[in-house]
Amino acid sequence: MSAFTFHGKYHFSDFQMLRFGIPFCSTIKIEEITDNSCRIHMHYRYFLKGFRKIIFKPLLKLMAHRWNEDLWLEDLELKQRRQKVLRSGFVDFVGMPDNLEDRENNKPLVQNIPVPRPRCSPVDKYRIRI
Repeated sequence: MSAFTFHGKYHFSDFQMLRFGIPFCSTIKIEEITDNSCRIHMHYRYFLKGFRKIIFKPLLKLMAHRWNEDLWLEDLELKQRRQKVLRSGFVDFVGMPDNLEDRENNKPLVQNIPVPRPRCSPVDKYRIRI
């Protein structure tokens, strides 16, 4: 179960229910540094009460950083590949330009977050709205 809330163009929160019934909120803020780089601020908040606070608080502190680092490294290759094809003129749900001259793109990349889904996506049937 997950739900997104957008606070601005590059600022959003994701609310989830973790295993063992632990509510969780991650807030992500993206700050542009240059045309080709950004800084990502991530804040995790776990809502723990009673015995869950005693058992899971120390574990979550240790695991959250490690999990985030592993996930970032796992996705890094995909992120770099996506940036490469966007620099080559690729457009989501359209493809590559037909003219070879149009495939060289030195303009700043503009991203819409989240990337829109195709119409009639099966994922939309299960989307939770708040």
